[in-house]
Amino acid sequence: TRVGGRFRSVVVGAVIDGFSRKVVALRVAAQEPTAEFAVRLVREATRAFGAPTYLVSDHGKQLTAGVFRRAMRSLGITQRFGALHRSGSIARMERFWKSMKVEYARGMFLWRPLPTIERMLRGYVTWFNTERPHQGIDQHTPDEVHLGKSTRARAVPIRPVLAAHSLGDEATLPVVRWHRAA
Repeated sequence: TRVGGRFRSVVVGAVIDGFSRKVVALRVAAQEPTAEFAVRLVREATRAFGAPTYLVSDHGKQLTAGVFRRAMRSLGITQRFGALHRSGSIARMERFWKSMKVEYARGMFLWRPLPTIERMLRGYVTWFNTERPHQGIDQHTPDEVHLGKSTRARAVPIRPVLAAHSLGDEATLPVVRWHRAA
């Protein structure tokens, strides 16, 4: 997806686990990415989490190129495409793009160097995976679903204390926790 404004924009590519909604890889490019960019992105995801059985994508030229198709075959991944002009066929990916743009990227300063922008977006991904509950997965975080266990307390003590801080140095990525009162 493209993120940015009138003066500069960047292209962001990501791989998301369809079951847990966990973003498993993210990369940023200055201009329209190539098939090699897409191959590096998928390889980054498979190194960290193993190769999936299927990769569902849109019909972008990078993802239909021979280089990409051969790389998917060599990784043992069957490539599938979302239905043309059908909402919902790649809905989880589209929902992530919308969340990223509305919750975080809209306020980014894109005059920064590309590695800094990528670092900032990876910070958002960390927050998205570990802290942000999702309606579609019963208010769990992607990491909770991916790991198969809850990382948050279910019972709130009688006298709770709310503690809020930011993820790293990013004030726009809040982490809110209830703690037992002293």
